[in-house]
Amino acid sequence: MEVKGKQFSIARMSGRYLAITVVAFIFGIAWPIVIAFVAPKHLAEDVAFIVAGVIWGIIAFFFLFFRPIHFAIVPKGLRIVWPLRWRFIPIDRIIRAEIISYKGLGHMKSQIGLDGFMGIFGRFTSKKFGELIITASNRDILVLVTLEKGRSLVITPNNRDEFVDLLNYFVIHGGKGFVIQAEHKQELA
Repeated sequence: MEVKGKQFSIARMSGRYLAITVVAFIFGIAWPIVIAFVAPKHLAEDVAFIVAGVIWGIIAFFFLFFRPIHFAIVPKGLRIVWPLRWRFIPIDRIIRAEIISYKGLGHMKSQIGLDGFMGIFGRFTSKKFGELIITASNRDILVLVTLEKGRSLVITPNNRDEFVDLLNYFVIHGGKGFVIQAEHKQELA
């Protein structure tokens, strides 16, 4: 059996976050229409256009820069991929991955971030874990990735049990995959 990396999509949004996100999308559509009818005729189109642009700009900004598309575990590390950027964390910087509850994070204070629209995103300080970077779409499917230096991560990969097992496997084995054959193991290059 060959152990290689795997890609995990972000978990589905919880009902709470989905409701907030749907309301934001409806607001993004409805508000400019309301302004078009309420504002004076000579300003209606311009104001509606500006308000729509601001609302949809904010929605696009959060979607493109804060909500990951997927997480990829490879023997050399963890890659977090957003629509317009990515971050790679080498395996030797990762101490462990563990499943954690939202309450298990303890009391948190936001340094800069958002809890509600599309999930929880940003930098937070936890009394238990110190500084954290959270990119989570569902409070019920959290994984804490503890890093050697810097802020630890809280993420929400789909199939979190498999994600934690595979990431910890590579952490324990120093980023080396293995081919397991009948009676012996052979290291991969």
